[in-house]
Amino acid sequence: MFLSGDLSQTLINSERLTLRALTAADAADSYGEVTGRIASFMSWSPPTSEREFETTSQRQLSNMKAGKELHLVIRLTSTSELVGRMGLHPADAALLETGIWIKQSAQRHGYGREAVVALIKWASTRFHPSGSLWPVVDENTSSIGLAEGLGGEIIGTRQRWKAGDKERTLLLYRIPAPVG
Repeated sequence: MFLSGDLSQTLINSERLTLRALTAADAADSYGEVTGRIASFMSWSPPTSEREFETTSQRQLSNMKAGKELHLVIRLTSTSELVGRMGLHPADAALLETGIWIKQSAQRHGYGREAVVALIKWASTRFHPSGSLWPVVDENTSSIGLAEGLGGEIIGTRQRWKAGDKERTLLLYRIPAPVG
C-alpha cells in the first residue's frame, strides 16, 4: 500500500501526546537522542555526524511533501518535550509499515503504545490499509509485547543485516486495523 498527498502538515493528537510531521527544528532537537542503544533494534544506525543527520532529515522532509512516507515527532502535549519519533511507510498491497523509537528517559511510560495506537487509527481513516506491518527484532521484548498487545500476529520473518551489527531475525507482525 502506498501513501499519498502532502504529508508535511500531519498532526495527530492522543491523550498525552502530539504527533506532528517532522520539521528541521525537530530533527535538530532529536539528534542527541539517537544513540546506539536506541538504534540497536532499528534497521538504521545512529548518524555519525550532525551533517549526516541533517542530510537524512532533509530527505525525509522532501519525501513527506511528496507523499512517499511520513515521519513524525512525538512530543508531550503538556510540555512539548520530545519523547521520540515514528514513521509510516509503504509495505505491501494491503499494509502500511510503522516503526517508532522512544528516547531512553521516556521509556516505560506507555508513550510508545499510545503513539502507535494513534498513528494506526489515523492511517486507517486516511489510507484504509488492512493493518500495519510491524517488523521487530526477535530480541526486542518491549516491541514484541506492544505488537501482541495490539492484537498483532506474526506473518513471517526475515533477516536483518546492518553495518557494525550482528545478523538479527525480524519477526514480521501484522497489527489489524481498528474496526469502526
